[in-house]
Amino acid sequence: MSPASVAALLAAFAMVLNHVVTMGQVHRSMAGQTLILVAGMIQLSAAITKTGTTKMLRQRISNTATVLIIIPITLTVAAEAGLPP
Repeated sequence: MSPASVAALLAAFAMVLNHVVTMGQVHRSMAGQTLILVAGMIQLSAAITKTGTTKMLRQRISNTATVLIIIPITLTVAAEAGLPP
C-alpha cells in the first residue's frame, strides 16, 4: 500500500471514530458493486498467491499479456470509484 493510501484510510477511520460521518453515510457512499469486486479480487489474489499459480503465470504469460488482462479490471475499478483512468 502506498503512503497516500494509508493516509487516506487512516483519515477515513478517524472521521468515523470522531463521529464526523456515520457508518450509514459510509455505506451509502460506496457502490455495492465496487465493494464486492474489490473484496473478491482480494480473495482471488490471496488464492492465486497461496497456490503458487503466480509462478506458473509468470512462466507462461508475457508481461504484455498480463497488462492486457489487468487493464480492463483497473479501468472498471477506477470508474466505479469515480477516479480518472
